[in-house]
Amino acid sequence: MDNRCEILSSCPVARDTYELVLACPAIAEQAQPGSFVHIKVPENGALLMRRPISIHRIDREEGQISLIIQQKGEGTARIVQSGAGTVLDVLGPLGNGFPLPGGARRCALVGGGIGCAPLYTMAQAHPDVAFDSYLGFRSQAYVYAKEAFSQATNLHLATDDGSAGFHGRVTELLKAALQKGGYDAVYACGPTPMFKALAKVMEEYPQIPCYVSLEERMGCGIGGCAVCTCKILAEDGWHYKRVCKDGPVFQIQEVAWDE
Repeated sequence: MDNRCEILSSCPVARDTYELVLACPAIAEQAQPGSFVHIKVPENGALLMRRPISIHRIDREEGQISLIIQQKGEGTARIVQSGAGTVLDVLGPLGNGFPLPGGARRCALVGGGIGCAPLYTMAQAHPDVAFDSYLGFRSQAYVYAKEAFSQATNLHLATDDGSAGFHGRVTELLKAALQKGGYDAVYACGPTPMFKALAKVMEEYPQIPCYVSLEERMGCGIGGCAVCTCKILAEDGWHYKRVCKDGPVFQIQEVAWDE
């Protein structure tokens, strides 16, 4: 699970957003849609916490994976600014991934910002399923992977400022689509406000499974430290689960969004 992965390329794909291609045959062989990796910040002993990054593409034949990383602080800056040839310490693949219900033929992908990245692996892994993708960004400047999603899915874009696609929330696009016809499953990844809005939308469609990949800060990434716990509803109220070990994918109705 602990791998030494060489950076093959690191290229900007949107504002403050980079795509890294890593050579890592073991991870590429085992990764599933929704899997993530935990990367040690290179050449900085002070930044001890690894960075959890969702896998965007999987190339088993070439033994490579692609990651989309938003530069937010010193740790992610050091990762994306490392040049080709840099070897990273990477744990992975981690996480339970996205399941596909038996007989599913038409599904929706709902993403917000950097959370759009892992959704592509579903379309990549299941070419026989018709996917509609609903991707939301702050503005045109932050849109990435548009061509890839356009080729693999029926793409619908939304931006907060209306500079690309629909002017408004991406969940509004999904709601309108659900009113016209159902899906066999919905898959989502993004910020908590998007999940809360999505949960409201899906309340009207309890027959459609909706799987969400949570974005949480993590410590160890393997379930030992309990940094990334979230509240999960149960018959006796709620209890904690670890996003890294028990997730990151949960059914949307399981999560206590208002807690």
